[in-house]
Amino acid sequence: MNTFYKLFIALLFSFLSSFAAQPEFKQGYIITNKNDTVRGLISNSHQDAYLFVDFKLNTQAKDTVYSPKFILGYAVENEVFRTVHIPFNADTLYSFAKVLEEGNITLYKTKLKLDALLKAKEAYLYVKSGEIGFKPAGKVNSLLPAIEDNVELTELVKNHYYKDNEMSKILVCKKYNESYKK
Repeated sequence: MNTFYKLFIALLFSFLSSFAAQPEFKQGYIITNKNDTVRGLISNSHQDAYLFVDFKLNTQAKDTVYSPKFILGYAVENEVFRTVHIPFNADTLYSFAKVLEEGNITLYKTKLKLDALLKAKEAYLYVKSGEIGFKPAGKVNSLLPAIEDNVELTELVKNHYYKDNEMSKILVCKKYNESYKK
């Protein structure tokens, strides 16, 4: 194979792969720690979206990377992400968490990295109005303490009417929130 041809292929591959590494920005906003909303473009399509988000005011602006310690949250398209802080040993873990259902019980989905040597794991958390701190929602029945004042829904969960998946957790929280409004 011709040296020029090899060089051309290598340069073309390098050029094309640089495009693949570019973050995809979509309309959204961030909420600063001062509770100000700043509209712009957001990129959270990378695998560490729970740890940081890219933001820029417009297509020509340079992007700024924010971690959960420096903003209260953000939204991109129709998805809202909030900063959650979870006490862990003598430290606090900060993460962006997607809001799956909001109301008297708010359900979140995030990733938590509890050990530097292990990969981050998907985690579900909830918080009930008037209570402080996030509680794990790994299985549907882990929502029982939050919904115990709704006897009918509690019985459905106890009798395994709902499977242990994301949609069931959302449905349980949604049904509880709807019953709470009545």
